[in-house]
Amino acid sequence: MIGFTCRAQGSLAQVLGRIVVVMAVALCGSVLRAEAYFIALNSSASAAATVEIAPPAGGLYSAAARNDTGTVWNQLPNVVPTLTPADNIGNPATNSATGVYQLYPAPKALVNSLGGASAATINVAVNYVGNTANGFSTVAQTGTAPSALFGNVWRLTSGSNSLTYTIANLPAADTAYDLYLYAAGASTSQQRGVTVALAADNIPAGGAASVTTSGVSSSASSDITLFDSGGGLINQGVTWNVIRARSDSARKIVFTQSKHPSGQNWCSGFQIVPVSAPPSREIWLEAGHGMATTDAGATGTS
Repeated sequence: MIGFTCRAQGSLAQVLGRIVVVMAVALCGSVLRAEAYFIALNSSASAAATVEIAPPAGGLYSAAARNDTGTVWNQLPNVVPTLTPADNIGNPATNSATGVYQLYPAPKALVNSLGGASAATINVAVNYVGNTANGFSTVAQTGTAPSALFGNVWRLTSGSNSLTYTIANLPAADTAYDLYLYAAGASTSQQRGVTVALAADNIPAGGAASVTTSGVSSSASSDITLFDSGGGLINQGVTWNVIRARSDSARKIVFTQSKHPSGQNWCSGFQIVPVSAPPSREIWLEAGHGMATTDAGATGTS
């Protein structure tokens, strides 16, 4: 039995929480093989490949996921819209031909939530119905929290269009993950949220097929947040939500971003976090008590 317990407050708790994760992976690598991946949708085509989003004051977590203390987010680059992109690769501009466009020529490599290299990749398909809108456009938002996540939005202005994300080369097939989505704009008249739907092969038995966020009922971007003043998590269903998924037989998770049923289509990012099986693989982190504990048993399997 391997055990590790620490008591700390504030920023020290954040540091120790990450040490717990690193030690667990180092000491029990054969047990903790699943990785978490954090993805932020970017406004730039040439920005850095990753960004670190630190927890809020008094907190341990970069965003809503409660069982991973990583802080490294992959930034997906924006692609400027062009008219009917050659070879159906790119972001189709207004009045492009109807079709499915791969956003990137090849899948983008993902790092895990601690910044380590991984085999996982992502690509995005733009499902475009020829009309008077781009496949998607970027929108900047100021005053959001965390700003590196909510400060940029990929917005689909036509309800006919959607984006399909494919996370491939996951560590194993038939593995449970929680998919967290971050999607919110500020409006008093329209719901600036999103619908995310899983591919059929990624829906667990008895699980939900889709989940939504509504966006905030306010004109202030500063209301787009995950945390209260003490670092506690708030606004589920408004600025973020979560759905259980399973990797398919090809070790992929596929999901589609489309408009909120009664609103618009705004999205800023995702977390894909493996679901641990207690007691052998679960990392317990309780910010309110400043305690972090991991208990990795010798009988755990992946």
